[in-house]
Amino acid sequence: MATMNRSNLAHGNTLMNLSATFPFRNGRPATTPSSEVPMVVDLRVTWSRFSNESSEIMHRSEEFIFSSTLGTILLPQARRREVSYMLSHVQHSDPRDSDFWINQICSFASQAAPEAVQNHGLVLDADIIIDYTDFHAFFEGIQEISEPLTLGEIFEGKEWFGNTPDGRSSGRKLEKAIYTADGFQESECVICLEKFDPGKEVAKMPCSHIFDKHCIVGWLERSPLCPLCRFEMPSGTGKGN
Repeated sequence: MATMNRSNLAHGNTLMNLSATFPFRNGRPATTPSSEVPMVVDLRVTWSRFSNESSEIMHRSEEFIFSSTLGTILLPQARRREVSYMLSHVQHSDPRDSDFWINQICSFASQAAPEAVQNHGLVLDADIIIDYTDFHAFFEGIQEISEPLTLGEIFEGKEWFGNTPDGRSSGRKLEKAIYTADGFQESECVICLEKFDPGKEVAKMPCSHIFDKHCIVGWLERSPLCPLCRFEMPSGTGKGN
């Protein structure tokens, strides 16, 4: 059984591996038009995250299997539309990563198509790893930060909160929000993996992503970037009043 591979395709905090298998390599003649050659896409996604509660790296995986025909990937526009639909099932908020995955899969599928036509079948495996394990490094040493403000001070309308190790204000602002299932894209805090219950008070960043209050405060004391989309929080140099 012939295979093609494209491995270690890194982008941001993600890694993709692609492989194509042609089940009928041994000279089986095509009896149907190339557009009707059967195709199966097996999309597997693994999220690696740091759990603040258990202080362990946690993994969660999902698998999506799509059965189609080669006609959906033979033309560039149809190929991109089909791959975009498949990847729309992946919960990930950074469109730059999604665009990278789409481009890589489209390119790989285009490369595999002639072999698939010749061998009358294609099984395309796409493995995506989304790595949030840097949370461990960010949470280590949080207690060493000088004079952090309390949650009450952070969420009572003060513009400034949190101090950097040299004592300067980090100048980052959060909003309070009440979680509703239809009001936000997220269903859980990506830092602690805890599900959001309806009515729970959460912290909302300017990029509109939401997190558990305690988790995002700890994160922002170590990094100005949103854990999901890498939006950079504004920073200041002066103490708040």
